[in-house]
Amino acid sequence: MKLDKIKNLFDLNYAVVYKSDYEHLKYSPIIEKNKSMPLQYSYHILDDELARALVAFNYILHLPRSGFDVCDLAPKMINQSIDTPHHIIPIPSNCCDDFIKQNSKSISLIIYDDTCDTVAKNLEDKLKPFLGCVLFSELSNLLLKDHWNRIGDKVKNETDNLLLPCEYLELQDIDNIHKLSALFYSNQFNYLEIFSKILGENSNFEHYVNYFFHLHAYKEFLDGVEEIEDLKNCSREDLLSKRETVQSPLVISMTGISSGQLKFTKSDDNLPIDQYHAIKIMATHRAIAISGIVLEINKSLKNLFVLLDHLENHCTAKHDNKYIWKTLEDMGEYICENLGNDKMMAMVRSSYIEVFSDFPIGLAVMPGATSPLCCFKQISYRPLTPISRSLAIEFSIKNQLYIGKGSKIKLIIAECLEKCDKIRPNSDVAMSSIQSLQEDYENLSIVYKEISSVDDFKHFLKDNEDAQFLLISTHGSYDRANNFTGLVMGKHLWLPTEDDLRVPPIVLLSACSTSSRGIGAVTVSDLFLRLGARVILGTLIPVNVNRNAFLVSRFLVNIFEAGKGNMPFKNLSEVWTHVVAGNALFEILASSPKLTDWANKPNKKGIVPIEDFMKNRSANSIRAIHVYEDTIAILREMAQKDDKQDLFDSVINSTGVFPESIFYQMIGYPEQILLQNEAFEQNIQRGLL
Repeated sequence: MKLDKIKNLFDLNYAVVYKSDYEHLKYSPIIEKNKSMPLQYSYHILDDELARALVAFNYILHLPRSGFDVCDLAPKMINQSIDTPHHIIPIPSNCCDDFIKQNSKSISLIIYDDTCDTVAKNLEDKLKPFLGCVLFSELSNLLLKDHWNRIGDKVKNETDNLLLPCEYLELQDIDNIHKLSALFYSNQFNYLEIFSKILGENSNFEHYVNYFFHLHAYKEFLDGVEEIEDLKNCSREDLLSKRETVQSPLVISMTGISSGQLKFTKSDDNLPIDQYHAIKIMATHRAIAISGIVLEINKSLKNLFVLLDHLENHCTAKHDNKYIWKTLEDMGEYICENLGNDKMMAMVRSSYIEVFSDFPIGLAVMPGATSPLCCFKQISYRPLTPISRSLAIEFSIKNQLYIGKGSKIKLIIAECLEKCDKIRPNSDVAMSSIQSLQEDYENLSIVYKEISSVDDFKHFLKDNEDAQFLLISTHGSYDRANNFTGLVMGKHLWLPTEDDLRVPPIVLLSACSTSSRGIGAVTVSDLFLRLGARVILGTLIPVNVNRNAFLVSRFLVNIFEAGKGNMPFKNLSEVWTHVVAGNALFEILASSPKLTDWANKPNKKGIVPIEDFMKNRSANSIRAIHVYEDTIAILREMAQKDDKQDLFDSVINSTGVFPESIFYQMIGYPEQILLQNEAFEQNIQRGLL
């Protein structure tokens, strides 16, 4: 079957029309202090008009994500599914005409507010959704079963066997919808009767988590199996054994804002119920896409934000590394106290973590570990505030971006530092080193330009719309008084709020304090998400220009090497976790010029210690959860053999280690930027991509 026919048959796009009387003004993230706040500007900020559409979003999460969800799929197809979300399109009632003009997708179903009959019927006439047009008040169990059956009717000629879970599927209230993330594996694996019990009132979080481990254990048995029938030789004991060790993707919704935000939005420290429901829907939408567990942390985070604010402030001047590590441990203790054993087990056994939160949970050193969480767990951050924008970004369908073998890669570098800037010479060396990478990778092209104004920057982006990477070298500015971070473009402080601006999918900010979170600032990193970026790398604190250049270079080299198949990483998230953990070595050695000198010069035997460590000593000797502790132990042993133990001990015991790389934060969807994928490689070879 041709790709366009498959797309037409199996794509499902759900439109939700909600009543809107607001005049849609140009977006501005900054609100003047003397202006009155609209009522919806409270806590995490949810537009009250959008809140009325939550009932429709909830309903859609019970429907198939695509036509493939009603087909009995071969095991290979199930295993190839990486990220399959529901595509939901929220449409304000006063923007329907614009949507009709701009929309290029076939709409499957329109659900509309009871007061929007005229505009919804106009949409139906123009777009002709095959599932029709229904009111919010018409949503019911009967309609849900009917919609599943009609989707089955649409694709039945293309499948040998339809899978319709109608007998076991009932509309769940929003408090229980997170369990729907198990629906689609349950349907494929013929576990619907068990799934219905998980949905039941007597099922708790422990049951839900254990059931997920069972589903993922069964999925692992499918690897290399052509037909489900081939699994008959699999014993129950084998499955139960695998269930004890298998991992599952995890989606964390971690609500809460800083005391400064509470005061500014005139909120008390209680999450409004409609915001709780919106966050629940958002987390469930993501968990359904990746067949993952939903873990909620709905306790007050005021104390965590106080710790973070103090930490960010502390790192702006000469810092005490012992204080930094103690603060990271305090964060971990606080989070652990609010989880409990079942939720801690879900976190420990997560294959990767996607977090909806304004707090950078990866900083925390959890009990039982001595390294921050970001050193051994892949973490993707999605900022919560404002929820209205976060929902829109999450609902927009995210096709995976492949930048591996066979693909052409373009990196554009915007050098925004003025020539007279004191760190410009350092930046020139760093950017020159990065530009030289195109000599080693034939599929890589790099375009460098000096930027003196915002207009220059816009023209640069316009001229390079085919780029996948954007690296911005400049100063970051953290305005605590006005609660925002910005970028310096020439002589101007700039926030990326323009509606006509689009950036490449991967944005690397070589600048200080672009993602500072302690007081709930509006950050540059978050704003780039609404301009089309899929991944943004920013910093919570001021960073050293030379160490920043080294870290960014390592990140890029690892990406390109993985794309060639020389490293095992499948996506950007895996690469970043590896880079952060591996940087422990360089941060330890950077604690003293004398340590750096020792590590980079041949010893009496002609062996360079840092090379010996990387090639020989570190292999199978470093535990991910103790990467700093184990790296220090190995280096100390090496220093002892080189008669440098006293030097090593005096440095580590006096100054300690500054873990600078953990203060970088990657927000967006890095797990969707693929570096190795058999299906994409085959499509490139066939000329389909």
